[in-house]
Formats: sequence, structure tokens, C-alpha cells
Amino acid sequence: MTRTELSGAIVRMRTRDEYDGMFGKVCGAEDRGEMLAVKHRPIVFPHRRETTLHYFRKNELEIIRS
Repeated sequence: MTRTELSGAIVRMRTRDEYDGMFGKVCGAEDRGEMLAVKHRPIVFPHRRETTLHYFRKNELEIIRS
């Protein structure tokens, strides 16, 4: 995983699955910058402080604050 210019940005996921509408934080990139690593709260127990990491394409993310 490498750092990108979007590292640290707050994003909203815009997908067609259970992640749609969730907020997360970009922490890096894979596949020469095509996929961004996003940390977010778990879906099952969102009140817990644990975070999970998933990869999303840039077009699936809406940048809220960079």
C-alpha cells in the first residue's frame, strides 16, 4: 500500500452494496493508484471503535473533506 494525495481525506462510499452511504478515511492506494484503501466502521456493529479496511475505486468515492 502506498500513500497518495488523497491520504487522510474523508470520503463517502457510493456503491451498490451494503457500503453505500458510509463514511471512511482514505489511508493509501493499491494497483498503481486505481484502488484506494478506506478505513471505516464495521457494518454489523457500527457503534464499536474497531475499524475495517476495504478497497474501492476512485469513482465509487465522494470526497467530503481532503
